[in-house]
Amino acid sequence: MIEKPSEYLEDKESEESDAPIEVLPYTPESAGETARKSGLAYSAGIVLFGSVAIMFFIGLLLDRYLGTSPGFLVGGIILGAILGFYQFFRITSRIIGK
Repeated sequence: MIEKPSEYLEDKESEESDAPIEVLPYTPESAGETARKSGLAYSAGIVLFGSVAIMFFIGLLLDRYLGTSPGFLVGGIILGAILGFYQFFRITSRIIGK
């Protein structure tokens, strides 16, 4: 059996003798705050989907107008995803920020 050093045991004993942790009472969020956070979460999802969809259609239209293959379509999807995630994280940081 492996024995632990005596320093470890001393540290463990001193931690147990400290004052108890103060527990603060839990207060739930108000209905208005919950509704605000739900609305922000909903809008974050809509913004992410919408930016990808809009840039998809812009890329599709540019490909048809210019006669190119899927270059603008793929570029639009990638740009839409980048913009969408940027907006998604910006909006969700407002939910967590408070």
